[in-house]
Amino acid sequence: SLDFTLDSPEPYRYTLIIVTVVLTGAFLCTLLIKPTHHKPLTPPIIHESPSRSVALNRFTMSALIVIGLMSLVRLLQVAGIGTAIVFFNVYMDTQLSVSSGSIGLIAAIGRLLGVPTALLVPYLVHRWKHGWVVIGASMSVALCLVPLALIPNWFAASIGFIGAVALTSIRFPAFLVYILELVPQYQQSVMAGAGEMAAGLAHELNQPLYAIKNYANGCRRRLEQGGLVTSEMIDTANEIAKV
Repeated sequence: SLDFTLDSPEPYRYTLIIVTVVLTGAFLCTLLIKPTHHKPLTPPIIHESPSRSVALNRFTMSALIVIGLMSLVRLLQVAGIGTAIVFFNVYMDTQLSVSSGSIGLIAAIGRLLGVPTALLVPYLVHRWKHGWVVIGASMSVALCLVPLALIPNWFAASIGFIGAVALTSIRFPAFLVYILELVPQYQQSVMAGAGEMAAGLAHELNQPLYAIKNYANGCRRRLEQGGLVTSEMIDTANEIAKV
């Protein structure tokens, strides 16, 4: 058996080493990709006239509205799944008394299942188009979260969480392609940039939840082990208050 526990840094150190090796291999594979040269996309040239100018302004405004709405959807998607992950970890740990190792195993299963489900996206899109795939995957993710929220059982919560994480791998690539199809080619970079900005904002909104969870779990473990003194508890509480 291994001579360390999940409270020691070794498991996390080994995980980071593995991730570094995998990312290095991915970087080397990226270097082998040969760039293709395409002509830059430019807006269509329209001869100025009052009627055409009004039509172009309306078209541009419509595209901007679509970009704003899809960015909001992207923000809610990323924030929602991030909040569900934080809730799952805390819920399984504090309410259902599941060990940290088991929680990590369940999360890993969900991530691994995301690989084959992501490979199904081309087939699904070919059969039902991007829009219907996005709607179906989003509804399926929502249904998977129902047992996690309503059934106080570790198995039901695990199945719901694994399904939600795996199905997110279908929704994510289908949604990215779908939103690019909604705007002209010369505005697709704006759409992609706005979507990624919204996703980044959602991640930042979830960071305080992760910080509070980590500090609270650390305090609980040290209290259980009898290794937390009053001054350290005050320091940790101050750190949580800063979040």
